Amino acid sequence: MFNDTETGHAWVELFANGHWVALDPSSGPYWDDEAGKQVRRRGVPFDYYASHIYPVLQVRAYYNDIYYLDPRDGSGNAPVSWLKAAPAK
Repeated sequence: MFNDTETGHAWVELFANGHWVALDPSSGPYWDDEAGKQVRRRGVPFDYYASHIYPVLQVRAYYNDIYYLDPRDGSGNAPVSWLKAAPAK
């Protein structure tokens, strides 16, 4: 629940220094468009998961606004570098 509304949750990953680093965009401060200001709230620091274990239970897809990769079968239009960086099945 967020502001009395049911929502989904997603994580993003950043490929840095040869490793995927998990980031949680729904934790910590956020921008409130209506108030026109940043709302501060407790959350983890931006780079928290770079130095903490992040248990991945399931990866359904990697994607951005251009590319897509289904790591289960390698389908999609992602560049070869994504295939090399995707965890083994």
